[in-house]
Amino acid sequence: MGSSPTTLELKPEKATTSSRSQVFGTVTTQTCLLQTIPPERVGLNGEYDHGGLAKRVQLAFQQAFSSEQIQALSVSQRGRVVVLKGRVSQSLLQRIVEIAAKIHGATDVETYAVTSIED
Repeated sequence: MGSSPTTLELKPEKATTSSRSQVFGTVTTQTCLLQTIPPERVGLNGEYDHGGLAKRVQLAFQQAFSSEQIQALSVSQRGRVVVLKGRVSQSLLQRIVEIAAKIHGATDVETYAVTSIED
């Protein structure tokens, strides 16, 4: 029983893709993701705009209502939430919320700071 211990030498196999291409593949994927503008950040002309959602909602209001109807209403955003503040007539409030909710990128419309006035 004079067998000697056997040692195995493991040689690394060649990779099918080089580590360099893996790194660049990851960078390419990340670059594509970074080039996509979140819907709440799209401006009036398709450019990146931090307050893009609020501007697009404001534009929709200007197209749907007269300036007197929405003069005391301000529009801002908190991420994908449209935040309305000010005073509007009770009859317009529901229409205003419906229009704001339909704008691409809006997930909710906050009206806590809106006072409705009688027509």
